Amino acid sequence: YMMKVAPRRIRWLFYIFLFIWLLVIGRLFYLQVLRQDHYKSRAEKQYVTEIEVLPSRGTIYFTDRNGNAYPGAVNKSYYQLYVVPKATMDKEETLKRLTEIIPGLDKEDALQKMGKTGDPYELLKKKVSKEDAEKIRALTIDGVGLKEEQYRDYPFGRFASRLLGYVGPDAQSNQQKGFYGLEGYYEETLRGVEGYFKGEKDPGGIWISVSEKEKIEKKNGANIYLTVDYHIQQKAEDILAEMVKRWEPESAAIIVEDPSTGAIRAMAMLPDFNPNTYGEEKNFHVFQNELVQDIFEPGSIMKPITASIAINEGKVTENTTFEDKGILRIGGYKIENFKQKHYGVQTMANVIEQSINTGAVFMQQQAGMEAFAKYLEKFGFGVKTGIDVPGEIRGSIANLKNNRDIEYATAAFGQGISATPIGMLQSLSAIANKGNIMRPYLVARTVDADGVVTETAPQILAQQVISEPTALMVSRMMALAVKNTYLKNKMSVDGYTIAAKTGTAQIPNPDGRGYLGPDQTIQSIVSFFPAYDPRYILFFKMNKPKGSDAAGNSLPVYVKNMIVFLIQYAHIPPERMSEINTP
Repeated sequence: YMMKVAPRRIRWLFYIFLFIWLLVIGRLFYLQVLRQDHYKSRAEKQYVTEIEVLPSRGTIYFTDRNGNAYPGAVNKSYYQLYVVPKATMDKEETLKRLTEIIPGLDKEDALQKMGKTGDPYELLKKKVSKEDAEKIRALTIDGVGLKEEQYRDYPFGRFASRLLGYVGPDAQSNQQKGFYGLEGYYEETLRGVEGYFKGEKDPGGIWISVSEKEKIEKKNGANIYLTVDYHIQQKAEDILAEMVKRWEPESAAIIVEDPSTGAIRAMAMLPDFNPNTYGEEKNFHVFQNELVQDIFEPGSIMKPITASIAINEGKVTENTTFEDKGILRIGGYKIENFKQKHYGVQTMANVIEQSINTGAVFMQQQAGMEAFAKYLEKFGFGVKTGIDVPGEIRGSIANLKNNRDIEYATAAFGQGISATPIGMLQSLSAIANKGNIMRPYLVARTVDADGVVTETAPQILAQQVISEPTALMVSRMMALAVKNTYLKNKMSVDGYTIAAKTGTAQIPNPDGRGYLGPDQTIQSIVSFFPAYDPRYILFFKMNKPKGSDAAGNSLPVYVKNMIVFLIQYAHIPPERMSEINTP
């Protein structure tokens, strides 16, 4: 019996050991094969360190006519103040010494964080200045550390803020990123390329020199040099401040451009914000660039374009006459002039000088509906300009597709159609630039981390929208509007021909029916000089100014202020009398 039992027990022991052995082998297979990557990664973390090396963001520079550069957006070093709770011995004394340097430190919060002895790291304060960081280092307090970080800084504060945008934390990547303006549009260019380092450390945290390392060099972001002239921008912002103080509009804006290239020399808007403290701003709209992201019905600044179309089609000249009866009826609609004025027999030049609505309709009707719509497309209505800022939208001439006489009639004097301010300026620049429209741009050149310079070449958006003789004739009509009207005392400058056209446009009712009251208008003016060989084209605009019924009353004095500054700043010589009288 004993002989029979013994082999059975041996077999059971053998099965048990075999089962245990299979379990061990299976476990090892699971750990070493199936879960190899997971445990290898955990093991590497104990002695292999991976570091993401962040690049320095490129600087944005304003420039001036002498080639000087003015840093408008730079990087500034600050420090994060942190504690290692388990290494902080006397917490009360530590806090006392820190608050002597940083009085604004939240004591209750700091003590609570120092008490988290299970945590290896607790942040006490961001953006500690270099001076305060040096004082804290000099204290040599156990458990207190400082980590250097770069933040975006805007040395001129609010200056050109809606043009620049700002840099802030990105919720997805947890890194700094450009938002709005040039910071947003040129994010890829300014940000650069992250670097990478991977290597082994010994238990003491020292790099092992003979270990295998992986390294990818970072590439810092490119520096950007703007077409925006620091001094012209500053003058534009000073003038804007005067306009806002006097007329209290909801918003106001100025553009100064070189019409021959499309280079923007100033782009100023109020209200604005401080990009150094953007988080305190409650008005979201101030982050946007209203000159490219808002549309408006242009009003009478449209009339030079209507004149250009009729003249270029050979239907009228500046001396063609028509009779204004004060009222024009189209279907069941009535069109009147500003303040119901009646002018009688007038030339087309008089139509621009006196801003006669019925005269603008006459020119549109002479050109015809088909030609009028075709030219508006050539002038760039309904399309984007391609300016290098984010969020550009397009205006609309969609209502002309209805082929109704009244829609074309009102479009002739700038109502019922829409454009962005930059789009309207570019359309009018065809008159200043002998019939050609240039793409507006803000960046003159970029210089990358290797010193490679990339220049921005001027680009023609539309060539010979109108002929050069047509452009010169309409320029003369606009110059006569300054020479022969109330604008003479407000805008004329001895020795220079100034071309200009004002516009006072009604604002569509938000509910889609009609317009707001006559005291709520958008007032604008476009001007270029010298009229027959312009160096600058200007656009001024106010939304809902108080106490002004027309742009001719509110804006010309400020435009002259800018023109006089530009003449002196750019050393523009006076014109010869022959140039002034007969281009």
